[in-house]
Amino acid sequence: MLLKTKSDIEFHSDGFRPSHPAVNVKVYDSLTNGYKKWRESNPDENPRFTQDWIEEALMEAELGDLFWSICQFRWEDIENEAREIWDSRQYPPNNKHTINVYSEGRSGGWAVVSGINDDVDSWDAIEFNKWRRFAKFARATADGIMWDVVDSIYYNEFEVWRDEQSELAAPNHPEGSYGQAT
Repeated sequence: MLLKTKSDIEFHSDGFRPSHPAVNVKVYDSLTNGYKKWRESNPDENPRFTQDWIEEALMEAELGDLFWSICQFRWEDIENEAREIWDSRQYPPNNKHTINVYSEGRSGGWAVVSGINDDVDSWDAIEFNKWRRFAKFARATADGIMWDVVDSIYYNEFEVWRDEQSELAAPNHPEGSYGQAT
């Protein structure tokens, strides 16, 4: 996403409500691309961790649950970034944020920030750059979701499986006695 001018800003509206500046945060990546990107950034991790391993070890429903869990976790990152960009008063006296990010669209694929001036034509360079910073962060976060899915699988599923396989391969060694005389 390249925002050079205000005219590059996207807008979204649900139903008949007025449109607001919005960032498309739909996840277009696949498990295959997420795995390729993860493997490129983690070339020294266990070579037995493959996309085939993922597809054999996890059911489709488990992958879906993990995907949505990570989307929710990363949505919180997007909200926190928006608050950092626009709201220097992170915790106002009533403990409610003045800046919030909500989703629009059938599957929540648009991030809309409430609590900001959404009259883009009135924005000065400072406000435009705040939006550009937010849009870049939100889009990058969405683009990294499948990498996060693969990373979570590696550390929370594969490593457990690998450790279980190691224990099964050495059944005559009680825990903690490897390399010691029994």
